[in-house]
Amino acid sequence: MTVLPPHSLEAERAVLGSVLLSPPCMDDVLVLMRATDFYRDGHRVVFDACVALHAKAQPIEPDSVMEVLKAVGRSTCCDTLDDTGGTLVYLLSLLAECPSAANVTHYAALVSDYATQRRVIAVAHEVQSEAHQPRSDVGAWVSDVEARVAACRGDGSEGGPVLASALSMPTYREIERRRSDGRPVVVPTGLPCLDKALLIGPEELHVVGGRSGYGKTALGFQVACYVAEHVGPVVWFSLEMPAAMMAQRAWSGMSGIEQWRIKSGRVTNDELATLSEAAGTFSGWPLWIDDSPTLTAQDVRARSRLVARKAGRPLAMIGVDYIGRVATTDKGDNREQRLADSVRAFKTLAREMKCPVLLLAQLNRVKEETDRPGLGSLRETASLEHECDAAWLLYGDNHSNRLTVTIAKQRNGPTGDVTLGWHGDCVRFYDPNAAAQGDAWNQRADLA
Repeated sequence: MTVLPPHSLEAERAVLGSVLLSPPCMDDVLVLMRATDFYRDGHRVVFDACVALHAKAQPIEPDSVMEVLKAVGRSTCCDTLDDTGGTLVYLLSLLAECPSAANVTHYAALVSDYATQRRVIAVAHEVQSEAHQPRSDVGAWVSDVEARVAACRGDGSEGGPVLASALSMPTYREIERRRSDGRPVVVPTGLPCLDKALLIGPEELHVVGGRSGYGKTALGFQVACYVAEHVGPVVWFSLEMPAAMMAQRAWSGMSGIEQWRIKSGRVTNDELATLSEAAGTFSGWPLWIDDSPTLTAQDVRARSRLVARKAGRPLAMIGVDYIGRVATTDKGDNREQRLADSVRAFKTLAREMKCPVLLLAQLNRVKEETDRPGLGSLRETASLEHECDAAWLLYGDNHSNRLTVTIAKQRNGPTGDVTLGWHGDCVRFYDPNAAAQGDAWNQRADLA
């Protein structure tokens, strides 16, 4: 028994009939679907002819459609199912069957949905065949499969212009909802002095830059831990450092016990109890750490989506440490271009996941440690400067108890310098102006 792919000839005929009856509705249809979404080849050809007429602002009617079909040699594309009447009669029958174009968006969405199902089926067949082949990197293949499935939604299935009046109220209500349920409109860092100068909004790409050993990982991960504790799920991609080391650094910052003593096991019984308490608190956060050393931007996207599904709610933040370690699928010689593609992918990821992405980056060396870095100091690719919504650059004497964050770029706020307290032995930043200089992660940011 032959099983036909999902489709609805009735919905396809309704779309074409609506366009013939009321050509202005083509604008609504094109937002929802494309000619390739039609199951029947003849319907695709007729729709293409209608689109061609629409693009030239010419009347869309059976006679004009026939002229276009004759010009491309497809004048017999739509014979009726019982092979009588010919294409013109078929077009007239579509028009006669459609009393109104009022429901055209419903039928267009239906045609698009069936096309999506057919694309998923096609990918599934490909995956089934590929799954039997030996592979050296199964993880990369799975990421590719997820990307292909996600791409099945097609070009015209979502998006399109939105009238300002339709945008204002939902946006306002979302801000009102976040305010009422305690969720911040901007994501706090846990460092009040930094929060007063820096606004981390959803769907933004923030670049955290610093020279090697200057605390960019410590700052980024401390912010990620605070967000996990107070806002929601976070996934941190540590391409340079093992997950166990990241956990130890967090426990050091939370407990005030020097990292080197934790690593060497030189702690007292009382300190061990304190570490146990810190580890218990750390374990209760919705924080995922992925320490795979070679990940592409596509891998990060796939794994972030997986974490969101496991968490059962949207992610509050994604962290990537760092851009210079991100692998690329393209093996071309232009490393700068390959990394630029990755940066753009992370920018898109922030939009897709509706949460900020912290992307760590190295800074070029400067003549003096205290020289103030600028956007041009970001290493690897100029796209970091162009694509990011904000750039925080660490500098100063990393052997002192103070480091400066210069906000070199911020689309939605001011630029300038913020001085942070730095406890290097415990890998912890703090607000030097706060009344209590205890665990900075437990200090609520004042966003007023």
